[in-house]
Amino acid sequence: MARILLLSHKESAARRQLVELLGVDHEVVEASGAEALAEPFDLGIIDVAGLEQFWREVRLRKIREQPDFLPFLLLTAREEHEPPEEQMRYVIDDLIFTPIEPRELRFRLHNLLSARQHALVLERDIRARAQGLSESERRYREFMESLPVAAYAVDAFGRLSLYNEAAVKLWGRQPGPNDRWCGAHKLFTPEGWYLPHNDCPAAVAFRENRPIHGVEAIIERPDGTRVNVLVNINPIRDAAGQRVGVTNVILDITERKRAEEAMRDSETKFSVLFDQAPFAAALFRLPEGAIVEANEAFTEVFGYSREEVLGRTTTELGFEPDPKTRVRMIAEFRNYGFSRAREVTLRAKSGEPRNILVNLDRIEFGGRVYVLGTCQDITARKRAETERDRLFNLSLDMLCIAGMDGFFKQLNPAWGRTLGWSDAELHSRPWLEFVHPDDREETVRALGQLIDGQAVHAFENRYRRSDGSYRWVSWNAFPLPDERLIFAVARDITAGKFAAAALRESEVRFSTLFEKAPYPAALVRLPEYVFVEINQAFEETYGFTKAEILGKGTLEMGMITGEARERLIREADVNLTLRDHEVSVRTKSGERRTILLNSDLVEIGGVRYSLSTSLDITARKRGMAVRERLTQIIEAATDFIGIADRQGRIHYINRAGRRLLGIGLDEDVTCLNLKEFHPPELFGELGEQRTQQIAREGFWEGETVFLTRDGRELLLWQVILAHPAANGEEPVYSTISRVLPSGMPARTG
Repeated sequence: MARILLLSHKESAARRQLVELLGVDHEVVEASGAEALAEPFDLGIIDVAGLEQFWREVRLRKIREQPDFLPFLLLTAREEHEPPEEQMRYVIDDLIFTPIEPRELRFRLHNLLSARQHALVLERDIRARAQGLSESERRYREFMESLPVAAYAVDAFGRLSLYNEAAVKLWGRQPGPNDRWCGAHKLFTPEGWYLPHNDCPAAVAFRENRPIHGVEAIIERPDGTRVNVLVNINPIRDAAGQRVGVTNVILDITERKRAEEAMRDSETKFSVLFDQAPFAAALFRLPEGAIVEANEAFTEVFGYSREEVLGRTTTELGFEPDPKTRVRMIAEFRNYGFSRAREVTLRAKSGEPRNILVNLDRIEFGGRVYVLGTCQDITARKRAETERDRLFNLSLDMLCIAGMDGFFKQLNPAWGRTLGWSDAELHSRPWLEFVHPDDREETVRALGQLIDGQAVHAFENRYRRSDGSYRWVSWNAFPLPDERLIFAVARDITAGKFAAAALRESEVRFSTLFEKAPYPAALVRLPEYVFVEINQAFEETYGFTKAEILGKGTLEMGMITGEARERLIREADVNLTLRDHEVSVRTKSGERRTILLNSDLVEIGGVRYSLSTSLDITARKRGMAVRERLTQIIEAATDFIGIADRQGRIHYINRAGRRLLGIGLDEDVTCLNLKEFHPPELFGELGEQRTQQIAREGFWEGETVFLTRDGRELLLWQVILAHPAANGEEPVYSTISRVLPSGMPARTG
């Protein structure tokens, strides 16, 4: 068991960790003053502050210890590390960075203590040889050969008098008779500069008559490979104390240097990837879960600046997932060290809920455990899926996704309405079983066309209803070969097949309705997309006469842009319908109008048309803009403006009202009640009188008292207006209130 002196200038976490780690295998002596250097010990550990204060005393102790090697290890922080001054560097044999990695500490201690032990043995044996003890010299040579590290000795002329096999292996060559001071083929400094043998550490140690410990160098072998080494050199003196040579114990630190370089490269790559990642990412320190790093994408998704999140937990920031999901994620992380693709809803700084796909991974840096959290914002995708599902489910046409294996994968409600089967019944059997036996051969051919990657348009067959009858169905189907799926739109055309007369009558009715419809309507021939008919409302709304527009298209007439036209055509080709598409249209006079466009695919006399109707929402859009502006004005008002219902439930309070009452600007006021902000007496007889007056006259005006969140009473002049119920909704009351000078504040609660 070695005796280790821990000379630390001050108490620190690193010092406590060292005592814990060293105390397992060694005797540890803690000290903060130079007097401890006078006591016996095998190795010293000193921090930067201690080195700056006691380097002279340490140097004197190492000199007194000569010719024995007394190693010292410098404890320093990596990010704060600067090379010590030259005179201080001579007393340090190695260094270790904080936070301390236990394995690295044990490795460095083993090397230094082994070097001390080897140096002690070498010194004893060299003295024995100097005294002419041949047996001792033989044993010394045997011992040197048994050393696991490279070692050699040179005489006063720099000739290699002794070296072991480990040294030959390290040099990659057998030294020649003309080699001086070192057996290496070539030497270089740690920075890569060529180092002549006469200036190598062994030569310097002999010339300056001093030991050199813990100095790095690079050895180049004859084959060109290079080895990083750490040399520990001690002078050899004869019985008279005269210099007769030096010994050098060499430690191969190539793997350590490679590991350090790899770690630096890894950290650099991680930092670059982390900062430039297109997805949100954050690093959490365990066990407390505080955020120690967040990239730019993280701040963009959640709306916080980097400074706002560093050092805080997700609980403190208020965007944790719901408790059940959080428990499942923590359990998965503890069991496996990761959590994969958990879809959660998190609230951004603005209060907006965001749909996030979260992945958690356990990583280690500098002996500490962290959680790397990566987030993919899927809010837009979820909204698009919701809108897609809404359109899918509300479509009057029968929409489906079928597999090329012959089974339905997804059906909209129109299937059940048209055929009378439940979803479970339609999914449980091959869809070919629902096809009329006489139509199956043609249907199989159409399926083959889809499997070959070709779309099928206007294909007709008969489908059996749940009551045993059949309905004629017209199909447009599009293959998705990579997914082995078919997307299809089907329409019940039974009436068209069996009621031609009714169809003609319907066409007459349609023509009448078309012409007399109060909204603009047009019939456009496909695929040319030219007008073949417009109604009177179309002429009145857009200013074009039939003579001017029939046979021409919207682009030719300058009604819409080419880009808008192409977008509408693509949408119509896929869905066969357009629903409430907002489009900007130019009238004949040049006026721009905003319309909602709806269109359906119709077939008349074997020719396909698009029947479109439009609703002019220009005034509505302007009204919405006015409403938005009004909302901005109300929010910017300095008076307290609010809305509540008869039960006192608050529907809205502007910024001035929130500040007045102490309500947070992002707080949900719909959970609050006016009773929280009024003295109890206002809800007694006085409150009843006020309510009756509002019911009679529609308003009330007068002084009133409000309570703030911190218990203060404020005297305000208040106007309350009643808004009668509309469309079966509950009536509400609005208020405009202003603080009276005499009421700032009335009294504190």
